Amino acid sequence: MMPTASTSTEAFEDLAARIDRLRDRVGHADPASRDLLEETLAAITEFNRRGLVALVHALREDPAAAEVLHAAVDTPEVMALLVAHGIVRTGRTLDVLTVLEQIRPHL
Repeated sequence: MMPTASTSTEAFEDLAARIDRLRDRVGHADPASRDLLEETLAAITEFNRRGLVALVHALREDPAAAEVLHAAVDTPEVMALLVAHGIVRTGRTLDVLTVLEQIRPHL
């Protein structure tokens, strides 16, 4: 079965699960194909990480843009992207965000 391209209507959680399934399939590929796929994924990931780092640095330099950046980080998709690329560290940041989400209705 040929995988289909993601659409903008695909739920974030469904897309994350799809990525997990695809990575699992890559792990079961023949060694030559797996090596090529993993090298390609690593190159694309690094390419995207460098662009995201440059974007975050540019946004942080402008106070108004920094506010937009902080608001964007509140969305799960943006946070997951920044965490996946090592731009935002997990741990305390995610703990604080989790607590904020829990108390937000009471504020």
